[in-house]
Amino acid sequence: MVSPDIGHKLNITERTVNFHFSNIISKLGVLNRHEAIAMGVAHGLIQVDRRNTPLVPLHPSRIRDAQLKRWENLRKERASPLPEG
Repeated sequence: MVSPDIGHKLNITERTVNFHFSNIISKLGVLNRHEAIAMGVAHGLIQVDRRNTPLVPLHPSRIRDAQLKRWENLRKERASPLPEG
């Protein structure tokens, strides 16, 4: 489902849908809404009708690998203590 459809179903604007998705993505520490949804399914927060939803394995791409490395570096920077000075 895309943002305009979600907004219509919930009676909110597409911009509001995107705002909430952005917050969810940030708080979960994932790269995009697909990963956020996958995490929700994996943890039982989102239920999927598997009869109507084909599960397609995703193969990591070079771009995705670069994104993961960038995110891992950011996480390490945030976790390391600030230099004294």
